[in-house]
Amino acid sequence: MAGYGTLVTYFIVQKNAHAYIPVLVEGVISSPMVNNMASFFRTYEVLVAWCVPQGWQAMPEQIRRARLTVGFAAAAIIVFPMYVITHRMFGDVMGSNLTIIATILFALTPVALRKTQSIAFAANLALVTLSVLTTYFAVMQGGLVSPSMIPKAVIPVVAQMLAGRRSAIVWLCIELSTVTIIAFLHMQGHVFLQTVPSDWMLFDRFTQMSGIIATLFILFFLSESARRQAFTELNEEKKKTDLLLYNTLPAAIVNRMKRGEGRIAEYFPGVTVLFADLVGFTKLSGERTPAEVVALLDSLFSALDELAVKHKVEKIKTIGDCYMVASGLPEHVPDHCKRIAEFALDMLVAISLLRVRLQAEHIAFRIGIHTGEVVAGVIGSSKLTYDLWGDTVNTASRMESHGEPGRIHVSKEVYEILKNDPRFIFDDRGVIDVKGKGRLRTYFLRPQIT
Repeated sequence: MAGYGTLVTYFIVQKNAHAYIPVLVEGVISSPMVNNMASFFRTYEVLVAWCVPQGWQAMPEQIRRARLTVGFAAAAIIVFPMYVITHRMFGDVMGSNLTIIATILFALTPVALRKTQSIAFAANLALVTLSVLTTYFAVMQGGLVSPSMIPKAVIPVVAQMLAGRRSAIVWLCIELSTVTIIAFLHMQGHVFLQTVPSDWMLFDRFTQMSGIIATLFILFFLSESARRQAFTELNEEKKKTDLLLYNTLPAAIVNRMKRGEGRIAEYFPGVTVLFADLVGFTKLSGERTPAEVVALLDSLFSALDELAVKHKVEKIKTIGDCYMVASGLPEHVPDHCKRIAEFALDMLVAISLLRVRLQAEHIAFRIGIHTGEVVAGVIGSSKLTYDLWGDTVNTASRMESHGEPGRIHVSKEVYEILKNDPRFIFDDRGVIDVKGKGRLRTYFLRPQIT
């Protein structure tokens, strides 16, 4: 409080208004609030945390208004003691005492916010205090020419920042009515009191303007800080949402949704679909704890996810212990069948390694592949899913269910596309009965023997 101490000493000893400004500057510079701004803002953050309920942490707008309400009260508590001192020196005891009461009410604003958990109540308590005080000073210091009329123009703006549009409209009506009444009294020839001596009037206007500027600066500074913090938090949440979307849906689909596309549904004439089912899962579930089962599935499917990225195929979904991928969508690629075949062969290698590491010798994947036309699109509203439909999907599923553990069962269509590629070796399985499809010639794709 060195700055205020300098001011009081100056008033008592000098009482020279014209020499006040250098002393005011010295007082401000020596003020701990300037020298220790970091401490001030730390105290402010602690006060905000004390006022704000835990349930508001997920409501950025509530947090923002709470911070501004506490900041507005803090600004008044900082500025008002100067008015207490100056009006005491003017001989305006009533004005000085009212300012002390106003300072106490502003100090109680954070308490009111904590007790009521209502920003509107706490903010309006502060605004009522400021309105009553400025009205008193306006009446006691010349009416419309009083410097106390300036804060009355600011009150609706502060109400908008703290309590919202409805409160701002109410305060706009109140302050316009007050100004209108004072203007009417002027027109009627009413003589307003002048509690400030004429030789102190310039200084009084200076202090009031300084206080208004300081309060508005603090408010807008806190508002900008809150805006930046909200923007940063929004960006972080956006990154989390984007990450979740990109992990749930194909990247091309997410990008289209972000551009504002509505329902996404497309026809693809050439797509290869793979289903892989974990054989022995029932026995595995009976031998291990639920946590162990989930951990094992996580290890298996995480390994497959890495392979999907490696071979640039799209993971469509997992259904229990079944894994589904496709290639050729959402963007067409000419080698979709080759990619899925390579993915399937790498699956066998990865599973054999995991079988040893996870000590689950009896587990294996039954893999089925088919190629053809599909319809694909995004379904759902709250839980979005990118899925495929069509006979190609059904046939790929049948290839899996009619296959054998540890082997890659493919349709004739897949064989015809890849048979001339020396990297792929097929064993003719012959003609088999496939549920819902009749008799089909199928093949096993097997790894090359090195």
